Amino acid sequence: MAVKTDMSKAYDRLEWEFIRLVFERLGFHSQWIAWIMECVSSVTYAFLINGSPRGHVKPSRGIRQGDPLSSYIFILCSEVLSRLCNRAQETGQLAGIWVARGCPQVNHLLFADDTMFFVKANKDNSLALKEILQKYEMASGQSINANKSSITFSRKAPLSLKTMVKDCLQIPKEGGIGKYLGLPEHFGRKKRDLFTSIVDRIKVKAKGWSNKFLSTAGKMVMTKSVLTPIPSHAMNFFKLPRSLCWAIGNGEDINIWTDPWLSLSAQARPMGPPPEQYLDWTVKHLMLPNSTEWNRALIQHVLPLEEQRILSLKPSTTGAPDKLIWLGTTSRVYTTKSGYHKALELSEEGPTPTMNVTMDWEKGAWNQQTSPKIKLFLWKIFQNALPVGDLLALRNIGTTPNCTRCNSAESINHLFLHCDFAYKVWRLAPFSSCIDTRGLLDLATGWQTLCNLKCLPPTGVALGPLAWILWSLWLARNNRIFNNKDSTPEEVITKAIAAAQEWLREQVSDTTLKASPPKQRPTEPTTITLLHTDAAWRADINLAGLGWTIKEEGQSSSFLAHCHFVNSPLVAEGLALREALICCIAKGIRRVSCKSDSLQLIRAIHEKAPNSQIYGIVSDISNLSLAFDYVSFSWIQRSDNKAADALAKQALLNEAYVSSPLNV
Repeated sequence: MAVKTDMSKAYDRLEWEFIRLVFERLGFHSQWIAWIMECVSSVTYAFLINGSPRGHVKPSRGIRQGDPLSSYIFILCSEVLSRLCNRAQETGQLAGIWVARGCPQVNHLLFADDTMFFVKANKDNSLALKEILQKYEMASGQSINANKSSITFSRKAPLSLKTMVKDCLQIPKEGGIGKYLGLPEHFGRKKRDLFTSIVDRIKVKAKGWSNKFLSTAGKMVMTKSVLTPIPSHAMNFFKLPRSLCWAIGNGEDINIWTDPWLSLSAQARPMGPPPEQYLDWTVKHLMLPNSTEWNRALIQHVLPLEEQRILSLKPSTTGAPDKLIWLGTTSRVYTTKSGYHKALELSEEGPTPTMNVTMDWEKGAWNQQTSPKIKLFLWKIFQNALPVGDLLALRNIGTTPNCTRCNSAESINHLFLHCDFAYKVWRLAPFSSCIDTRGLLDLATGWQTLCNLKCLPPTGVALGPLAWILWSLWLARNNRIFNNKDSTPEEVITKAIAAAQEWLREQVSDTTLKASPPKQRPTEPTTITLLHTDAAWRADINLAGLGWTIKEEGQSSSFLAHCHFVNSPLVAEGLALREALICCIAKGIRRVSCKSDSLQLIRAIHEKAPNSQIYGIVSDISNLSLAFDYVSFSWIQRSDNKAADALAKQALLNEAYVSSPLNV
C-alpha cells in the first residue's frame, strides 16, 4: 500500500530546539549553528488592525514562509524522518518496494511537506509506520493532517484489511482518485484519460479568452505562447518508447537486454531470454577493461549472433555519456511535429486518413511569400475546412448551399475558379499568361501550376498576388452575404494587388537581416600545423581506409591506417579525423588547422546535436580538441585533398600491409 501524508502547518510547528539538535547531529560548526539560529529566532510578528500594524509578538517555534533559508532548514529536519524509515527498513519492521529488478528497496519519498510511504498492507507494518510518525511528531513538533492524508491499497486488498489499516493509522481517506503534483495518482498503460484531462484544461483556458477580434493566425500565436506550456509538465514524465533508441558513448547507461541499442535507424535489441548471470549487464560489460574497445571474445560468447552489428557500432574512446536519440526525424532530434505524427501512429484510432490529392504543403502553403493568416487560409481551402455552401449543408447548418451570384452549388472550386465572377477576376490578374480557370477541374490539383505563374511589372509583386486573390474573393463573398455590399471584379483584383504590395513593403529585407556583423573567428596563429584527413570505404566488406597528412614548418608527414566493421562513409571520415588528432597530440602539436572534404562531418562537429551515427566519434573529436592551444575545422574541396585521399585509398587496397590496424 501507499500512504500519502500531509504535515499540518509544516513551517509553523517546527521546534527551534529540534532544529538546533538536527544541525548538531549533522556535524555543523557551532558558530554556524548560532548564526542560523539567530536568523530563525529573531523573527517578530504584528497584527494589521484597520491597515496599521499593532502589537509585538515573538514566537517560540516555527520558520518563516518565503524566507530563502526556510526550505533548506525544513529539508534538513526531514532527514530525521527519512533516517527513521531507513532504520526500520534495515531491521525489517518497514519493508519497502522494488521499482525494478536489482535495485534497492524504497519505503518513502519526500517532496516538501508531503511524504509518500510504501509498505506492506499488514498490521505489523502499519504499527511500525505509526510509531515512526509519532516519534517524529513528538521530537519536531510536526503534526499529520489526517484530513489531507490518504491510503492507496492494491486492487485485491480485502475490505477488512483496509478497515484495520485505516483505524491503525487514523487516516480514513482512500487515495488513487485525485491528483498529486499536477498528475493523476493512478493511471494504467493507456494514457488516454491523463491526456484528455490536459486537453480539457486547454479548452477551458481558451474559452475564457476575448479573442473574437483576433485573426486565425493571431489565435495560433496566442495558443503557442499561452497554451503550449500547459502539457509540458505532464509530458516530462512520459516518452514514446517506440520512437527512441540509444547512441553509444561509454555504454554505462544502456542495458543490453531491455534498451534498444543495436541499430541507429530502428529499435533493435538482442532476442531471447537473457542468461541470469548477465541479466543486469550494460553495454560497458561488453568492452575491454578500462577501455571502450569491444571485447570480441566476450561478445562471441554472450551475443554471437549480434557480433557483426555490435562491432559496427563505434563507442566514444574518451568516455562521452550515452545518448537517447529520436527516430521520428532524419536528424534524430525531437520536434513537436514528429512527436505529433508518432503519437497518431501509436494511438488507437491510428494515423489520420490521407487526402485524395497529394499536396506539397511546404511549397504550396507554408513557404508562400504571404502573411500567416493567408497561409492558414490556404490550409483551410485544401483541407476542405472553409465554410462554403456545400460544406455547410453537409453539417446541416441552415444556410443556402448555392452561390449568391449565379445560384449554382457553392463549393470551394466554384467559388474560386468556376463562378463567372471569379473567372472575370482571374482574367484581370497581372500574370504573364492569361488564366482560364474554367478549364481547371480542381484548385488543389492545379495549384502548383498557378504558383509557377510570373507576375507582370509594374505591380511590384515579384511572385504574383496569387494567394491574395483567393483572399480577396473570399472577402468579397462574405461582404455580399453578411454586409449586403457588392464588389466589381476590378475592385477585387485591385485590393488583392494592393494588399500584397503593402505586406511585402512591411517585411524586413534579407539585407537588413544580414546587417548584423558576422561572428568573429579567432585569429589564426602565424605558425600553425595543417592537418588534412580523408577516408575510403568499401560497402561490401565494411572496410575503411584512413589517411592523413601533417604539414608543419614546410615539412609534410603521411599516415595511414584501416578499420574493419565500418558501416558508412561518414563514420569512416570521422574515424580518420579522430585518429589524426590523436596522432597530433602524440607528436606534441598544439596549434592545428584541420581540413576535410566531408561537409557532413564538418557540420556535425560545429552543430550542438551531431549526426547520431557518429555521436561517439564527434564527442571524442570535441574532447580531443581541448588538448590544443588552437584548433579549427573547415571543409575543403576534394581536389584540394588529393594527398590524404591517395593515402586512404592505399590503406584500403593494401589492408594486409598496414602495420597497425585500428581495433575500434
